[in-house]
Amino acid sequence: MLDQGFATRAERWRAACDEGLELARDYVSSHAFVHDDLWKHLPDDFDELSAHPTLYHAPVVVTSRQLVAANSLKSTNSTGAQQVIRTPGRSPLEVLAASTAKREELARLVVSNRLHLSAFYSDRSELLTLQSAAEELGWKPQIHPDPAQYSAYAHHAENLSILRGLVELFPQSRVCNSATEAFGAFVELGPEVFVKGIDSSASRANTAARVEEIATDEGFPIVIQKAIPATSSPTLQWISWKGAVRPLFIADQLLRNSHHVGNVYSQRREEQIAIKYWELLILCMNTLDGWQGVAGMDFLEDSQSRTLIPVDLNARFNSSTFPILHGLESRNEGRRDIVYRRHVLELPLEQVQYALENNSQSTHVNTKWFGGSVDGSDNVTFSLTVDRDEISVDQINANLSAAMNVAPD
Repeated sequence: MLDQGFATRAERWRAACDEGLELARDYVSSHAFVHDDLWKHLPDDFDELSAHPTLYHAPVVVTSRQLVAANSLKSTNSTGAQQVIRTPGRSPLEVLAASTAKREELARLVVSNRLHLSAFYSDRSELLTLQSAAEELGWKPQIHPDPAQYSAYAHHAENLSILRGLVELFPQSRVCNSATEAFGAFVELGPEVFVKGIDSSASRANTAARVEEIATDEGFPIVIQKAIPATSSPTLQWISWKGAVRPLFIADQLLRNSHHVGNVYSQRREEQIAIKYWELLILCMNTLDGWQGVAGMDFLEDSQSRTLIPVDLNARFNSSTFPILHGLESRNEGRRDIVYRRHVLELPLEQVQYALENNSQSTHVNTKWFGGSVDGSDNVTFSLTVDRDEISVDQINANLSAAMNVAPD
């Protein structure tokens, strides 16, 4: 892979990413997407809310979300009319499982267009119900990613062996199944650690009492990982589809209290990482044997050794997948900067938009806002800025905080 006879690694990487975009277009156009957006409510965890498939203009979408910028965020490479099945106020998967009429509506669209099924999380039993409904009409759609494969890669504890095999400098970590084991791991790996639940949420802890508190909330098993002094947290996303594995993009993550709240994409930054860590990135993209779909790997860039260390395997759509893919597709003049941001609103949306658009370098005339529930009850919305002059992650965080009296996220 990526061995295409180009003169430089940068050229080879760009060509491979272009091939990845083509694969992503084909993947999206082959699926009906069930946006499972209201079923999971975790504090500070809104990943499934932001990965809105209508951003990338899939042929059929089931969602309870309201897409504020629907007309302006459609993919420029899409063909045909998108069909959206709305399930306002409830989880789409729950509605489809309970409503014969909605289920049959989706099944007819899936069968008539010979589509497969996809969701942000693939371990929902309702997906099998939808598959059976389509099969009764003469077509058996596949579920991608495959639910069994998804489950195999879903938990931190089960992914540690993969991550440790990628690079010798993987941070010291322990899988803990009891409070006693968690306390021992903190004593061994402290004074500062990250505690990770099985659903990929991570929390920083610098006392044994804090570790115990997180473990009580998360339940066991948990992963306790030695904290690494890091200068950045890049994420690599790639696609495996129809026998090919290709990169999609590398973007820096915006983090707040150790939680993902957005991304900054820069082609120059991407190429710097690709050139320097070429072999490691190739290893990462070949970790998921037989995988069909999108996957991602989160890294920390060690501030002392300047080594890129893989710390989290996300075998699923990542929250930034669809927004950044849309940003990369929406321009013809080549890849330029993209800022994707999640905002947990402490002020009315209009005030947040005005403050950021008039006072922050992280937004400008090409910023689009999307998300929000149909009934208007959500306090989470998202922004996507394309063609932004290059600015750093630190600048964006500082500008966002300075733009408002109350930080938006």
